[in-house]
Amino acid sequence: INAEYMGIIIMEESKKEAMEAGMAALKKTFRKLDMDKDGKVTAKDLRDVFTEFKHDMPIEKCEELAKRSNPDGTGFTFEQMVASTSDACKLLFVMLIGDLNGDHKLDFAEFKFGCTKVFMGVAPEEEAKAMFTKLDTDKDGFLTLSELMKMQYLPLILTFYS
Repeated sequence: INAEYMGIIIMEESKKEAMEAGMAALKKTFRKLDMDKDGKVTAKDLRDVFTEFKHDMPIEKCEELAKRSNPDGTGFTFEQMVASTSDACKLLFVMLIGDLNGDHKLDFAEFKFGCTKVFMGVAPEEEAKAMFTKLDTDKDGFLTLSELMKMQYLPLILTFYS
């Protein structure tokens, strides 16, 4: 076996490990979202999480988000969530996964960690820092869910993490 072949094998193993870590983070997030622990995330569950993070999300918007993953409106399972995650849910996942200290806001390291897990990729440091600075609209050095939910920024985030 030559060195180039070994390098390919190591890269593939790293990708596999990154995918597994990303899926584990998403499963943990699903468990956080499933507030009543019934195996489905409903509009009420979403509303409760948004409220916990001090983001005012009307129940109608939560119902719309839930229906994107399961059109029958009864809530969505983990598998349905992974298959059809909406943009707003991806940003919520960045917050839930990245909020390592539980203060409901993200510093730069937490933001980068959340994005890496949700989008399963790593952005170059200076580009990630520039993105964080742009998203931090109140310039306090932290991102809140309200700042993340400004949907015009999602394409910017996806540019670096895809």
